Amino acid sequence: SMTMSTNGTIARRTRGIQAQIDDLKAQIKSQEERLAVRRDKLFERFTALEEALSRFQSQGSFLSQQLGQIASNTQQITSR
Repeated sequence: SMTMSTNGTIARRTRGIQAQIDDLKAQIKSQEERLAVRRDKLFERFTALEEALSRFQSQGSFLSQQLGQIASNTQQITSR
């Protein structure tokens, strides 16, 4: 009864193990798909943050120039 090709103990155990393997493969595929979506979303957020940082740095440079010009103008006015 152990070695019967369709209903034997070994055949049933083999089918059970194969079913577990197939289930694990499906779980791995599902997790990989979720991870890919998460990675893409994080990459999009990172790119948006990089762009925002670049804009802030540009605005900071502009404001520094403006403050420098104001200081220069104030110095010229007070030295007259």
